[in-house]
Amino acid sequence: MQDINCPLCKCKAKIQHHNFTGYQVDMKFKIYLCDNCNTSFPLPRIDSSKIYDFIYKNGENVPGYNRYWEYFKNIKNKDNPLSFLANSEEDYWGIRESLTEIILDKKSSKILEIGCGLGYLTYALRSQQYDVQGLDISKEAIENARNMFGDYFI
Repeated sequence: MQDINCPLCKCKAKIQHHNFTGYQVDMKFKIYLCDNCNTSFPLPRIDSSKIYDFIYKNGENVPGYNRYWEYFKNIKNKDNPLSFLANSEEDYWGIRESLTEIILDKKSSKILEIGCGLGYLTYALRSQQYDVQGLDISKEAIENARNMFGDYFI
């Protein structure tokens, strides 16, 4: 078996799964885990941006994604956007509570929200004076986020 190196730290990685199912029919991946930095990564590596662009162009009609569009459309009408999200889903509650504990000085801390999608969480964090930028693979999602919330997205 061929040695595989981690794309981040270049150390040796071991296979964890041989036939991990992807988003598309018959798409299978090998999943590796790096012994050094504990990063998991798939092979083959593919560009998923087209899938996410499709999802964000049709998000209001994609099961599981329609709630994100509701947050996107309504978050600016909330007095406290971060509390609104925290009261809506446990993931956002966990983010709010964790940041309250680990960030003692909002002005000297920077946050990168990876996978920000439509940007409503980045917006909610910014409304609480966190220095945050959103990053997403989907150009469609980033365009929507910038148009709604400003130039805080890449």
